[in-house]
Amino acid sequence: MSRLKVSSPNNNNVNIPREQNKRKVSSSLLYSPPPPTARSVSKSKFVTYANVVPADQFSKFDESVTLTTHATHDFLQHTPALCKRWRGPLSLAVYAPGPDYAVVLDKISFLRRCSEPCVRANVTWHIVSDSDDPPVKPGKTAAYVLAQWNKSCSSDVMTATFVNFRRVHKKVYPVNVLRNLARMHAKTRHLMASDIELYPSQDIIPRFLRLVQRRKDRSPVKEVYALQPFEVRADQDAPLIKRELVRMLGNGTAVFFHQKFCAACHMVPEWKQWLSYLPDDDTLDIFTTETDAKNNSLWEPIYIGTNAEPLYPEEMSWEGKRDKFTQNGWEDHTNYVASKL
Repeated sequence: MSRLKVSSPNNNNVNIPREQNKRKVSSSLLYSPPPPTARSVSKSKFVTYANVVPADQFSKFDESVTLTTHATHDFLQHTPALCKRWRGPLSLAVYAPGPDYAVVLDKISFLRRCSEPCVRANVTWHIVSDSDDPPVKPGKTAAYVLAQWNKSCSSDVMTATFVNFRRVHKKVYPVNVLRNLARMHAKTRHLMASDIELYPSQDIIPRFLRLVQRRKDRSPVKEVYALQPFEVRADQDAPLIKRELVRMLGNGTAVFFHQKFCAACHMVPEWKQWLSYLPDDDTLDIFTTETDAKNNSLWEPIYIGTNAEPLYPEEMSWEGKRDKFTQNGWEDHTNYVASKL
């Protein structure tokens, strides 16, 4: 029987709320997008622009793990910290209908020129726009905009509040369209689909690759590795290792992800025992294996896997919640089973 394991590592993603001092400005930037990719999604409601701005570096297929994520332009301030934590390739899809596209290009330009060097080196950018509200375009391409961008790195590009076309026009956020676009353009075998506000623990890529290497001679199984996400109080730094996380859980500066809204949606199996399991900081091991994900039908795991796993259902939106829920039906049609690191 072909099996999928869902596992969860000994150090985890954490959610860090960030507050910014913002002032109101308007966007008058008008640029044209590149030609759309051939794939049109969700019954032509959206148009995808893949690899609008590619990373300067690339990783070989089996030598890294790609973090795939998504955002609107008002969450892109998380990119440098996420990139610095991840230390590997990122595939980032941004929703930018209408004039939001110009704001996104402005922020990408700033981040590549003025922020952490890893943004330019490791982040590949994709854009999703609406078919009925395409990017406003007087003729300049993304490549031209980036080449001509000449603002000061002391400018307020990231701290200012631009007019948000999506919010003003009450447009549904196509979260799974974005997730799938970012996933499909990952260049490594393994990837982790996550949210831009979830910061990983330190050195997770080399620790994970060592784990895979140790297990390479085992019988082939369909296997993914689940991580336990947490939320950290806004005035706290995200922990780098599990020992720091356990301490923060003890003093109340960290809690389980969405603990007050849907704790069961993100709890990995046997989480109480997992908290007391403290391996060496430089290792990553499988803690337990969940053979039947139906034991928790609400579970929406964040995991390291491959593109062999099912894509997310694009008819579901962020506003509708449970946007990863139907993916938890894998075992019904693919003989998948779940495990935990």
